[in-house]
Amino acid sequence: MPFPRRLLPFTLALLQLAGVARATLGPALQSQLGNPSGATAAPTAATNYLIARPQYALSHNNTTREPNWVSWDLTTADVGSSGRSANFFQDITLPAGFYQVLTTDYSGSGYDRGHMCPSGDRTVTDADNEVTFFMSNMIPQAPDNNQGVWANFESECRTLAAAGNEILITSGPSGFTGTTIASGVAVAGYTWKIAVVVPLGPGTALSRITATTRVIAIKIPNIAGVRSNPWQNYITTAAQIQSDTGYTFFSEVPATVAAALRTKVDGAAAVGSPTVTTQPAAQTAAVGGNATFTVAAAGDATLTYQWSRDEVELTGATATTATLTLTNLKATDAGNYSVVIKNSVGSITSAAVSLVITGLPPVIVTPPAARTVSAGTAATFAVVTSGSPTLSYQWRRAGLPIPASTNASASTATLTLARAQAADAASYDVVVTNSVGSVTSAAALLAVTPAAPSIATAPAAQTVTPGGTATLSVVASGSGPFTYQWRKTGVAITGNASATTATLTLPVATVADSGSYEVVITNSLGTTTSAAITLDVTVTPPPALLWDFVAAVPKSGLPADVTGGTVVQRNNNGTTLTLTTVSASGGYPGVSGTSNAGAAARVGPLNLAEGGSAFFEFTLTPAAGRQLAVTGLNFGARSTATGPQAYALLAVNGSGDAALIASGPLANNSVWTLITPAFLPIVSVAAAPLTFRLYGYGGAGNAGGSTANWRIDDLAVNLTTGTGLFAGDAVAQRLVNLSSRVRAANGGDVAIAGFTIAGTTPKPVLIRAAGP
Repeated sequence: MPFPRRLLPFTLALLQLAGVARATLGPALQSQLGNPSGATAAPTAATNYLIARPQYALSHNNTTREPNWVSWDLTTADVGSSGRSANFFQDITLPAGFYQVLTTDYSGSGYDRGHMCPSGDRTVTDADNEVTFFMSNMIPQAPDNNQGVWANFESECRTLAAAGNEILITSGPSGFTGTTIASGVAVAGYTWKIAVVVPLGPGTALSRITATTRVIAIKIPNIAGVRSNPWQNYITTAAQIQSDTGYTFFSEVPATVAAALRTKVDGAAAVGSPTVTTQPAAQTAAVGGNATFTVAAAGDATLTYQWSRDEVELTGATATTATLTLTNLKATDAGNYSVVIKNSVGSITSAAVSLVITGLPPVIVTPPAARTVSAGTAATFAVVTSGSPTLSYQWRRAGLPIPASTNASASTATLTLARAQAADAASYDVVVTNSVGSVTSAAALLAVTPAAPSIATAPAAQTVTPGGTATLSVVASGSGPFTYQWRKTGVAITGNASATTATLTLPVATVADSGSYEVVITNSLGTTTSAAITLDVTVTPPPALLWDFVAAVPKSGLPADVTGGTVVQRNNNGTTLTLTTVSASGGYPGVSGTSNAGAAARVGPLNLAEGGSAFFEFTLTPAAGRQLAVTGLNFGARSTATGPQAYALLAVNGSGDAALIASGPLANNSVWTLITPAFLPIVSVAAAPLTFRLYGYGGAGNAGGSTANWRIDDLAVNLTTGTGLFAGDAVAQRLVNLSSRVRAANGGDVAIAGFTIAGTTPKPVLIRAAGP
């Protein structure tokens, strides 16, 4: 992205190190804690070049092509409404001879352009925000690091700023191993950040830092898999990061304070700060009685206490002591109690514990409200109550209790009628009871307006095996009663009593039951039809059909919805048997050995005519309404010195159209080799046969009349069966015989005509020719 025009005047100011006096912006404010690496603004400092901008300061490394560190000051005044820049920018302010990382350098690397000073920390003006998109402010960050735990800690810093703090932040990369992205930008093993949290006040933030100031240091692996982890999992110390990087942090604060800050582990109690040794215990007391909460704590003297109820500080003689005493209890005293304990080092808050006031009869705080709903939709009544001990509920319809056995919500504070009907229109109230007494709410009316049928829960597509049970269900909404009529392929189903109910059941599904199903639902106000879904009664095929040629049929067997599979030998030059045990197969993984199929192949080029090139053939036929798709094939082959030097694999559809789908060499050295032709999936028409022919040709001579010069073994075919296999399948091949003759001269152009390809999307076309 070109350098932004509106930043050009600003860039000149950067080059002169001029500041902008606004909020916490300005070069002098961005590195108040010091210069960790001793960077200088001399162009000769190629690995430690100081850039001081109004928005942040950084040390740039021309070798790693990224910042060593970036530091900036953050308050709530730095967060505005400018939004996030749509572009990244090449940093043209780098000295001559420095590599200026391009905005496209990270493309295809698998790493994000990860901000060190975040975009979200500079959103008062567009110009401020765009400076954070300079590539000199970026390092390659793993997406899970950048978009997950790192982004969460950025948000945490802005939350701390919004709470009335000034945050002094330094971040950078560490743990380099020599890995770079293609453009040479180094990939760090870790990303780290140090945030010093300084409460707002007079003077500079630096003047308000003491040994007790909060310091949060994190070090996160720059890898995948950390996206959802809390940032607290990666808390470390500034001393550890200092050890990793060789930098010196907090050099601008007094040495004793700096030493204390470097060893801080966020969340760990400071030495001498209060700790709770015995937590207060929950209490239960009757109205008019007394309750006492006691806490035991340790820590440097003097400890002070402040008790709270539901996070509201209490007053009174005991509210600031280790023991809180409440007398003459009232209902309003119920709640959760905790205590904050402080001393000069720090503070801690105890666990919150409950005070339950008993002897309070039920009170209706908010009665249920009247409802008007459409038939078939949910109606909900809710009541808000108070009272102690525990309350029980009994909802009533027209003064009669609703059994919990028919509606479990009738014994809770919220009554739900899942699909209200006209018969549900009535008045509803609730009786609330405890051991002290009971109260009945005011009645609320439910009105139900009539509605035509609609689909609340649509039928779902199913796949079952033959003989299994297929169940298709629908849930209707609207005014009952409803009538149902299930249809298959748009035709009403008869002879099945469940076809006129909400659930269609096919107890013993067959392949013929495969198809699209829908249901027509009717009431007195109208009709609706569900979306059609597919029921697929599918035979689970073996992982592959496998012939070991002990027999001519597959050793693996065939799927129940496929017939055929017998391998035959054609165009054999003589009387050679198809199945033999001569020249047992071997030499490749999974070889079966012993038996194989042989043929006596003729000399010459590929000849598809009768009496031409020898071939093996098998046919697979799917059941009625079914298709089959062949997605792969392999075979072992052995060819002698006179045998074929090449193979050709043809597929023939049910109309007799043949297509050459694969070809390749055969090594005629009498050595067994496993061959795996590459081809796109071949899909049959429903119930139509699909034939495969494996030709051998190009041999040096004819085989003898009873001698096989070409053998195959371990023929394996991968296939699936189903319905609609071709629909939407952009890679399945359709076989078409053009029956077209074209004379072609060597090196000349060939014109092929006589066919049309229709459709609205591009289609690959492969034309194979066989000659002469």
